[in-house]
Amino acid sequence: MKNLVCLILYLAVSQSINAQDTLFLRNKEKSIVKVKEIGPSEISFIRFDYLDGPIYRVYKTNVDKIFFQNGLKEYFNLDTLKLVAKEVNTEAKKEEKKASFEDGQNDAQRYYKGYKGAGTGSYFAGLFFTYGLPVPIVTSLTRPTNASYYAPDRNLYMNNPQYAMGFNKRAYRMKASKAWENFGFGALTTTGIFVAVFIVALSQFAK
Repeated sequence: MKNLVCLILYLAVSQSINAQDTLFLRNKEKSIVKVKEIGPSEISFIRFDYLDGPIYRVYKTNVDKIFFQNGLKEYFNLDTLKLVAKEVNTEAKKEEKKASFEDGQNDAQRYYKGYKGAGTGSYFAGLFFTYGLPVPIVTSLTRPTNASYYAPDRNLYMNNPQYAMGFNKRAYRMKASKAWENFGFGALTTTGIFVAVFIVALSQFAK
């Protein structure tokens, strides 16, 4: 029974604490209150330490901001609004800069398909062994010029150097890798053909 009473008291106190609003005035004063109403020109509230007391009113022009118990924040001072917007924008840029290079690489891995032409050319070059060797060499040394067309967010690619750098780097590696991979397939195709012809010729000679 004692534990039950303690639990009820704890919940009541917790609920009471969570129900408080914080009123910031432009003169730097701060009050813990319960806001009752925000009117066109005035804000009415009661003191949190005297919830059965009178209703107070303050002009909105004297209020800087209110932090409500549910996490909502409302600003009444234009200078404060500009400062908050600047801080939010600064934090967003920091996060974007920190993650954008990796995001660019991940997006290139998912969306970049510009290596197909280079891969096809390298495959046919591989059919001719050493004669076709310059094709994958030149292809792997040439950075892709069409990477931006495959970026899922062109605006981010054009305006975020870190993101674009990550996207281009991964696209370049994918293009070079595909060129050598397909050149190897082409060389194996030719080798397979030679081996097959040799085996057929050998079988004919053995007869």
